[in-house]
Amino acid sequence: MVVSSWKYISPLSDSSVHFMAQQRLVLLYHKVFKAHIVKCSIRDLDPPIQEYHQSGDLFVGGIASQSFNINPIKFTEHPRFARVDELVTVPKNYQHMLALEFAVKEINEDPEILPNVTLGFQIYDSYFSAKPTYHATMQLMSTPKRFVPNFKCGIQSNLLAIIGGLDYETSLDVAAMLGIYKIPQLLYGFAPLMKGTNPGLSFYQMYPNEALQHAGILSLLLHFRWTWIGVLVTDDNMGESIVRSVLPQFSKQGICFAFIGRSPKSVFVTDYQEMVQQGQKIYDQIMNSKANVLVAFGHSYSMNFLRWLPYLSYLQSIPWKTKGKVWILTAQMDFTSYVYQRAWDTDIVHGALTFAIHSRHLPGFQKFVENRSPSNIKGDGFIWNFWRDAFNCVFPNQVQGEVMEANCTGQEKLESLPGFFFEMHMTSHSYSIYNAVYAVAHATHAMHQTKHRTMGKRLTLLDQNQWQLHHFLRNVAFNNSAGEKISFNKNGELIAGFDIENWIISSNQSFHRVKVGRMDLQDSHTRFQQAFTINDQDITWPLWFNQTQPSSVCSKNCHPGYSKRVKEGEPFCCYDCMACPYGKISVQKDLDDCSECSDEKYPSKKKDWCIPKNINFLSYEEPLGMSLAFFALSFSLITSLILGIFKKFQNTPIVKANNRSLTYILLISLLLCFLCALLFIGRPDNVTCLLRQTAFGIIFSVAISCVLAKTNTVVLAFMATRPGSRMRKWVHRSLASSTVFSCSLIQSGICAFWLSMSPPFPDVDMHSVTEEIVLECNEGSVTLFCCVLGYMGFLALLSFTVAFFARKLPDAFNEAKFITFSMLVFCSVWLSFIPAYLSTKGKYMVAVEIFSILASSAGLLSLIFFPKCFIILLRERTYGGGGRQAGGQAGRRWGGQAAAEPEAFHAMECRGMRRRSKATGLLRRRRGKPGDGGGGVASIVLKNYQHMLALEFAVKEINENPGILPNVTLGFQIYDSYFSAKSTYHATMQLLSTPKRFVPNFKCDIQSNLLAIIGGLDSQTSLDVAAILGFYKIPQLLYGFAPLMKGTNPGLSFYQMYPNEALQHAGILSLLLHFRWTWIGVILTDDDMGESTVQNVLPLFSKHGICFAFIARGPKSMFVTDYQDMVEQGSKIYDKIMISKANVFVTFGHSYTMIYLRWLPYLSYLQSIPWKTKGKVWILTAQMDFTSYIYQRAWDTDIAHGALTFAIHSSHLPGFQKFVENRSPSNTKGDGFIWNFWHFAFNCVFPNQVQGEVMEANCTGQEKLESLPGFFFEMSMTSHSYSIYNAVYAVAHATHAMHQTKHRTMGKRLTLLDQNQWQLHHFLRNVAFNNSAGEKISFNKNGELIAGFDIENWIISSNQSFHRVKVGRMDLQDSHTRFEQAFTINDQDITWPLWFNQVGFGGPNVKETFSYELALTCTPFTMVIKG
Repeated sequence: MVVSSWKYISPLSDSSVHFMAQQRLVLLYHKVFKAHIVKCSIRDLDPPIQEYHQSGDLFVGGIASQSFNINPIKFTEHPRFARVDELVTVPKNYQHMLALEFAVKEINEDPEILPNVTLGFQIYDSYFSAKPTYHATMQLMSTPKRFVPNFKCGIQSNLLAIIGGLDYETSLDVAAMLGIYKIPQLLYGFAPLMKGTNPGLSFYQMYPNEALQHAGILSLLLHFRWTWIGVLVTDDNMGESIVRSVLPQFSKQGICFAFIGRSPKSVFVTDYQEMVQQGQKIYDQIMNSKANVLVAFGHSYSMNFLRWLPYLSYLQSIPWKTKGKVWILTAQMDFTSYVYQRAWDTDIVHGALTFAIHSRHLPGFQKFVENRSPSNIKGDGFIWNFWRDAFNCVFPNQVQGEVMEANCTGQEKLESLPGFFFEMHMTSHSYSIYNAVYAVAHATHAMHQTKHRTMGKRLTLLDQNQWQLHHFLRNVAFNNSAGEKISFNKNGELIAGFDIENWIISSNQSFHRVKVGRMDLQDSHTRFQQAFTINDQDITWPLWFNQTQPSSVCSKNCHPGYSKRVKEGEPFCCYDCMACPYGKISVQKDLDDCSECSDEKYPSKKKDWCIPKNINFLSYEEPLGMSLAFFALSFSLITSLILGIFKKFQNTPIVKANNRSLTYILLISLLLCFLCALLFIGRPDNVTCLLRQTAFGIIFSVAISCVLAKTNTVVLAFMATRPGSRMRKWVHRSLASSTVFSCSLIQSGICAFWLSMSPPFPDVDMHSVTEEIVLECNEGSVTLFCCVLGYMGFLALLSFTVAFFARKLPDAFNEAKFITFSMLVFCSVWLSFIPAYLSTKGKYMVAVEIFSILASSAGLLSLIFFPKCFIILLRERTYGGGGRQAGGQAGRRWGGQAAAEPEAFHAMECRGMRRRSKATGLLRRRRGKPGDGGGGVASIVLKNYQHMLALEFAVKEINENPGILPNVTLGFQIYDSYFSAKSTYHATMQLLSTPKRFVPNFKCDIQSNLLAIIGGLDSQTSLDVAAILGFYKIPQLLYGFAPLMKGTNPGLSFYQMYPNEALQHAGILSLLLHFRWTWIGVILTDDDMGESTVQNVLPLFSKHGICFAFIARGPKSMFVTDYQDMVEQGSKIYDKIMISKANVFVTFGHSYTMIYLRWLPYLSYLQSIPWKTKGKVWILTAQMDFTSYIYQRAWDTDIAHGALTFAIHSSHLPGFQKFVENRSPSNTKGDGFIWNFWHFAFNCVFPNQVQGEVMEANCTGQEKLESLPGFFFEMSMTSHSYSIYNAVYAVAHATHAMHQTKHRTMGKRLTLLDQNQWQLHHFLRNVAFNNSAGEKISFNKNGELIAGFDIENWIISSNQSFHRVKVGRMDLQDSHTRFEQAFTINDQDITWPLWFNQVGFGGPNVKETFSYELALTCTPFTMVIKG
């Protein structure tokens, strides 16, 4: 019955295991009953293969985990134990039995523990299986050699306790049996789920609470800031518990998981297939993960599974890359191996950090182990298999026949074994077993002592019962031989800590443990953070990291000044760093949000701390306050002088005629206006705040009232001179006085009401200016302040209106004209004041008001009184220098200055007009176009001649290719744009007309069959061409950059033979960030393209930390007609470059900008100042090329040496260089450009084209193009020429496709000459082909070429030869590629400017590398393809 009860139960199922245990208990009852009848004559039906027995009066049982059965259980035959040759040994675990034996040996030799009693032990193997574990447990509880549980037959065993097992399942199987008999069980392997499984189990844990280990792992991760980790757990209940209970705690502390892998329950050969499948999944997760730290929660045998991972790599011929991973292992795991893993790679554990139950060195244990040998040990049934598997040998008396292994001598040395098979020092699990034996011995001793005292009679230790031992085990406390205290807490857990060990594999494969830290709670009040200690310097990292502390984060730390923004759909550890918004800061790394500063502080530029604000106000000590005070006092002095002049000459006609009293009031009010400005300067206080606006309002009202009164007086005086006028009664002094008084009184009333209701007061403005606390005067009531200003505005407008209508009075009464001008200035100033005042902040608001006061007052003073002073002082004779004579004239003419003042002003006006006319004439003489004879000098950009050759070369190839445009010859017509809109329009219309007949919109005689136009090189030329072609829907292919064309007219039909310019801008930014150049100078053109760069591109640079030393604007063009402007602008930029400390200059230019840059060293030469920018790095855009005018032939070219320039990606075209080499005027027909090119390039003349004597040599036509310098001509095709070449092919392929499509759809034979140009657009948009260089040419949906940019390094050799070296690339492989991934650069290939002696730098400080770019120029030719 016993046999049958085992036959149909699978030990692989947990539920089956417990069911089997219950069945066996029932059946064993019947078996025991029968045994009692036969007086214990039944023997064990399945005696164990391996056991270790040492007799004694009392004994301790041990459940070891030494071997496992490689054969699966079969349900077709009688269950049996495995044979010896079917067992696979875990050699490392043999030390556990030696630790138990060593402890028993010490206790028996100690007379103070268990006196007069010998302690023995009995050890059985669990075989990592439930059935042998149950059997071993029952064996321990039975009489030796007799398998009769529940009965004691013959010699008694006197079992005290059982120590085991190593793993959770083994421990639970043992506890299921011992719980019935209340026999103590001491666990030396972790079994965290046992308490939850059955609270009634009576066991004690020889390890600390596992929460301490979890806290230690978390502390370790946080200490090294490893927030992005991989996790490996076992695929069982323990692993599920880790995922549910432990990992969420990690997440709360900021730890994220790249993956959570589940390893198989076991790694025995019986589960090989499942192990390989699960191992492959985990292997792939590890290989694909970017996490550098992996945490493994496992069992004792989990290490064997980890050692499978490199082996799986070997099986798949994939390099094992996890030598670059840091493993964190739990204390359950040890560095073990199966015998078949002897030769496998062990580097996986090198540098691992593992937790281990705290242990110390035990004296005598190593010597005890060294003496171990099969020949001198009795009763040890485990040593034979251990010795055989560990040393890979066989004992002669145990085998028959031939064997492959050597014979075991028994004299082999255990210290020669590798660390994964055996260690001479006691491991943490062995240390726990050692302490467990001592705990049982001390508890037994204490129990005996207590009973002896309480019962009063002599009892022997053999009279005790096992269940009575529990009380003493719970309270046991002793110091072991290493001096450490051993005791349990109330939960039966060992009071101890964990060591953090660093595993090191030496080059000779020897294994070492180095303790580098500790996780130990000193008492119940110690927090987990305080329990953790680590010594970073003692850690040896995996070889991959070259002894540098590894980093394992999903995203790099966000520095102060930035906050985290979690990436959508990813764990919270994966985030982007966003700069703090305006007004906020972050002072620590990795903050979730930025915080605001207090009102007394403001954020720093980096937004990483708060700076105390400076208290600020408009003071006399600062330049602005001093300047305004100086002008106020100066105008006050001038006003006083004028008042003195009028007082001195008060009896002259001109003074009398202007109402002296009114004039004096006006001058005094103007004097007070200037002086009241001083109230606005200085620290605000109660008095100045009350007086500022009120004094200003009243005094200005008086001044304007005086002006109004003077205007009314002039008008009324003129009207009163008419015969019979009723206005004569109003012409008297009281009218002017009453006007001034009444107007001033109203303003005074408004100010009085203001002061009584809501007076101004000193205030502090914390918010207007970011970095300052502004001391100001709060106006109290803004409404009343506006009323004061509004009333002044009303008076000023009234005065201006009256004076304006009186301006056409006869010259004798022309003071109204001066008043009109003065009030016009006054109103203009105060109308400008309103937006200026509202748009400024802080002390500058006060400065704007002071400026308005001074400017408006000065306008009144100068326009009203300066002419009068001029007449009084300089025209004195004309108006009778004496008082009486002047007075007489006044009586006859009523103001003698009337005839002289207008003449003086007209004379000044006429002189002003003459000066302007002269300047205009100079500009006209400087303008012109090449060849107009009006002072313009025709020039030629030789470099651009290659563009035409590229077009001709492409047409030649197409005509020679029968697969493209069959039976049709492709031709071309090329015109020059002359960099002029008129010439461009004319050339475009010429192309649209019949050849030799300029008749647009009509086709006469022979048709041109125009397919498309290729051009131009610059944005303006391209736009001029597009403006004409848009009407006819003729395709235009741009080979020069024109980024603003789409925004100018969305209806234009053109295609760009260059990539989207945003890719170039991203490339420049990536280049700057790569070399950490954050302090640069920027040069751009003074046109719409330059303005677009300032508004759209440079702000993006700033967002990424790039700062600008200066932003300079170069001239729009570089032609000789604009020589003066070029020199002036060039000098300014030259000065900025010379002064700036920036070492890198980025130039956004046109094709001709390089010609302008070549002027800079020449300006240095003209000013006799050494050209220092040989130490500057130029970064140039793809629009530019290394070009020159002919007059720059002998100029310095070192400015281009070492430059880094972006260029449209191009490849070498076979045949082009040979085509160019054969170019000569003598063998070229139809080329109207070659004669001028040859003349200027080789500085020679053709004899048949000149008369008289010439300075140049004669052109032979045999000159070699390869002899020209690089700035005049290049034999290799440039990027612009490459774009033209591809453009011709694009038109040809599109035309061919259009013809093929029409032929198929219409069902009749059509020639290519029957097509319309507008139909070509559909096929151009979808064109896709490979050119002769093998590169694919196609357009995106926006009509832009799908390509990238090359980064070229320009090199000028000592012989002035020019070379381009490709050192990088900016290329989006597809639409999902990010700009950061598109950028590549090879620092080592870069040649830097000679100034740096091939040593790079970054920004203003010296760094490791450095970059530089130049600009290239070319003449925009308008090209046409005809067929």
